[in-house]
Amino acid sequence: MIATLRIWLALPFVLLCIAAQGQGGIRFIFLNNEPVSTGFNADFQHYGLGYDGDLNDRLSMGVQMRYSPGASSWVLNYQSSYHFSDNESSSFYMGPNIGIRSVGGSDKATLVPLGMRMGVRGGLQGFYADLYVGGHYNIGGGGRTELEQVGIADIRTTSFCAGLDLGFGWAGKKRKW
Repeated sequence: MIATLRIWLALPFVLLCIAAQGQGGIRFIFLNNEPVSTGFNADFQHYGLGYDGDLNDRLSMGVQMRYSPGASSWVLNYQSSYHFSDNESSSFYMGPNIGIRSVGGSDKATLVPLGMRMGVRGGLQGFYADLYVGGHYNIGGGGRTELEQVGIADIRTTSFCAGLDLGFGWAGKKRKW
């Protein structure tokens, strides 16, 4: 409990330090679909918030927290991306991501999604959008869990996501790494 509290207290400080040093943005996640279990037609729409930061003109990072009421699921992801052109304007990107996911109601399963994501993202100054697809290998969690809407369900070993996120950003100091 105390360790969790320390993490939640340190996270805003770390994000403020990152934001003060570089170009960054706040992402609103409202169109993200990622089915994590099989055998039924539950709502797998995810909603959430995230932070994006450009480390230099080709590399960026992001942290996202998403919640899916239909699947009784939440996920915290970190991603790193390589942009194929200068990321000050729209650019295609690809990169790995890793996270931690909790799925289920009373019988929770904890997974570690490890995967790749690719898409196109606008520059972070002002309004921006991110259109993407990705795939994950879900490590751990056993094989079944109980979901609130449908009862017992099998958790997928692999999952695919697609989404459109919108956000607003700010300019930061220009780095020469």
